[in-house]
Amino acid sequence: VVSDYYAQMPDHLDQAWQQLTPDYQTNHAGGYDAFEEFWDPVTSVRATNVTTTGPRTAQATITYHFDDGRVVTEKTRYTLTADWKIAATTVLSSTGG
Repeated sequence: VVSDYYAQMPDHLDQAWQQLTPDYQTNHAGGYDAFEEFWDPVTSVRATNVTTTGPRTAQATITYHFDDGRVVTEKTRYTLTADWKIAATTVLSSTGG
């Protein structure tokens, strides 16, 4: 789920949006316009070290490349629903920026 979500980015926002729960879309992403705004300066993103950490939890290292040359790497924890949508994320560490 996590790998597939980031594989959609940044070119297929509509498909990635469908992989988020409605609560996450509203309360974390801030709606579709804010979601688009977040992804607009991202030229590429990669999920690595994706591991399952529990029945519906995972962790991954996410590396964002921005159009201004910045590179940000975040270790992130994901909570997933029974129908395999992303319900919550927590950034555990972040470097770059």
